[in-house]
Amino acid sequence: MKLTKLNSQAEVLAALNTIRVADEVKGRLLLKSQHVNLYIEGITAAAAIVLKQIALSEGADVAIPMNVIEGYKGEVTVLLMANWREIERMLPRMREQPFKSLHRLADELEAHFPPTKWNGG
Repeated sequence: MKLTKLNSQAEVLAALNTIRVADEVKGRLLLKSQHVNLYIEGITAAAAIVLKQIALSEGADVAIPMNVIEGYKGEVTVLLMANWREIERMLPRMREQPFKSLHRLADELEAHFPPTKWNGG
């Protein structure tokens, strides 16, 4: 057995091609391979808690300040840790929430989101 760490999307794509993965699923697999850490400033504490719950349900996570857990009610900075596929699944759930900051964040994430219709080559 041999393990090789792949460091770029080009390497992941080459591996998918070598493995002979179906073209129809390459885009989804590439989204799963792209882990991102997003530093988010200016989200309300309540929205941060909801964002964390949504993220956890999709396999991602959000680091939130301790003072949020202790009842702080102002704006905070959080760190979203996810892959693009998890973020894609989070977007509609963020838009269902009563927090405008989550709606704006969903719009911002979507604006930076890699194309989901990636054709694999």
